[in-house]
Amino acid sequence: KQMVGRAGRAGLDDTGDSILILKDKDVRQMMEILQGPFSSCQSSLLSDGGKSFRRFLLSLIGLKVATSDTSLHSIISKTLWHLQCCQSDVSFESEIRANLQLLLKSGFIRRRAQTDGGISLSSSAMTATTGAAADAESQSLVLPPSLSGLGASAAATLTDSVPDNSSIAATAGAGTAGYDYRATTLGMATMRGSLDVSVAPIAYRDMLRSLRTISLSTDLHLLYLVTPVTETVNLEPDWMIYLKEVTKLQTEEAHVASLLGVTDAHLTQRATGRCAQSDKSASQEMVYRRFYLTLMLYHLLKERSVWDVATAFSCSRGFVQNLMTSAASFASCLLHFTEGLKELRYVHLLLPDLVRRLSFAVRSELLPLMEIPGIRQGRARQLHAAGYTSMQEVARTSVANLMTRLTPISKKQAMQILSAAKIALQEKVESLREEADELLAATQASNG
Repeated sequence: KQMVGRAGRAGLDDTGDSILILKDKDVRQMMEILQGPFSSCQSSLLSDGGKSFRRFLLSLIGLKVATSDTSLHSIISKTLWHLQCCQSDVSFESEIRANLQLLLKSGFIRRRAQTDGGISLSSSAMTATTGAAADAESQSLVLPPSLSGLGASAAATLTDSVPDNSSIAATAGAGTAGYDYRATTLGMATMRGSLDVSVAPIAYRDMLRSLRTISLSTDLHLLYLVTPVTETVNLEPDWMIYLKEVTKLQTEEAHVASLLGVTDAHLTQRATGRCAQSDKSASQEMVYRRFYLTLMLYHLLKERSVWDVATAFSCSRGFVQNLMTSAASFASCLLHFTEGLKELRYVHLLLPDLVRRLSFAVRSELLPLMEIPGIRQGRARQLHAAGYTSMQEVARTSVANLMTRLTPISKKQAMQILSAAKIALQEKVESLREEADELLAATQASNG
């Protein structure tokens, strides 16, 4: 079966014929489609509160496709959204200004005023949009409210040594001709990590705070940092189950809960209905909901089945599977997000192993075996129990040894495992050899 698409030969025919063969019961519905009005196509740029639009603006500025008011207006005027604005009462220019201002306040971009003679670089004319004058020598940093109190390192990342939320006024006697925009380090990191512009500041704040008190005696704290913030929307935990799970935590695990502000007392009040949601701030309420999801992921990383976790938390298996997929994706995004942020370099070093574990839902010691094509959790556990700890060890063994140590297993299955391990190992060797050759060539070129 093939859906009707382009008819005729591409580049040769202006028209073509498409033949639909329908069942009798579908004829009426198809005629309604063919003879009915066209469905209205609506732009989704502002359908999610403007998050997609702000991401679009950040991408244009970060990739330097458009870095001025004029070029931004020129590109956006060619979108479907602009066409819809022209047919409604929505102000095209005011929406652009409002969303650019939100990007400025969040620390994703910075701007400099353009003058008739170009961009004004006069630091003595800087004026913060909040109304406070910025000292020309110290260039004091203005952090967005959600990120205040994070220290000078965070400030440097947000501003790249140029005050965000600031407009650089035109020098005396010159006329202002719009702004020139640049993405900050945080903005570039957000693009690199493909993070939502509403999520990036929260992730950045949480990881910075964790540097002072992070607990690595268990996976729980690091797992909380990669638990998707978006999954907490419309989530209502089963507070009685939540309380039972927290009370079963070991000492090191309970310490993580206390670091995050999750207490038995509050959970008891919620479970017994003696405490309303309004008794906690919105940010702390999100912490509670996010940690609830973290506990689910924690059980999965301990190799409990999706069915067991779904039963334990009284939710559907689909919800647990979706959470696992979202967490693996979010962890991968954070890995790229932290790559260029010097103050988060130590968090960055901790993420690769966790990304792989979330992708396979296994313990760390099983990851090398999961690199063998076709090997899944059950077989990886069998191999590890039989004494194999890496792909190299499997590739060096024989079919007879595999059949002996992995009983019951057929000769065909043993040959498949051995062949897959050898091929994967050979590909890995070739990749490393190519990398070594490139480094050697670069070294010789620099010395020559």
